[in-house]
Amino acid sequence: MKYSYSTIAILIIISLSIISCAARYQKLDDQGGYYDEQKDANLFLAKFVGNQHNTMKETKFYALYRAAELSRKNGAQYFQVNAYNHYFGTHTSICYSCSGAASFNDYRAPRAEVIIELRPKSETGLEKENSSLEIDANKFISKYSLSNFLKILSI
Repeated sequence: MKYSYSTIAILIIISLSIISCAARYQKLDDQGGYYDEQKDANLFLAKFVGNQHNTMKETKFYALYRAAELSRKNGAQYFQVNAYNHYFGTHTSICYSCSGAASFNDYRAPRAEVIIELRPKSETGLEKENSSLEIDANKFISKYSLSNFLKILSI
């Protein structure tokens, strides 16, 4: 089956306009993304703000992925999850079409945040003592790379 160049061009424009409005794994901007904040020497907040194109599952994953990145960035192999929260919040975004026209959207956006404590080495039995979760940042990132996770979601 052959498609004309104009049909292909229209399909590309529609695809790009849909993709351009989805929150990707990137620093927070008006479309969503991750945000982090250092609370104390070894205590961090990792947050991901999605939009109407993100599922809660994606949003939770991105928050944990950012936590693992923060651990590695700060020289800690492990991180302990001290608090975890996910919810829907109201968000206003600006979505630009290929023609340059802007539309403003108010919607309920999935959000997830995790407070982590960095640990240079594992403290075995910790998760049993205070019912928190300790994660090896290197194993998490290698097992759940962003490209693998996105493949899982598309199934």
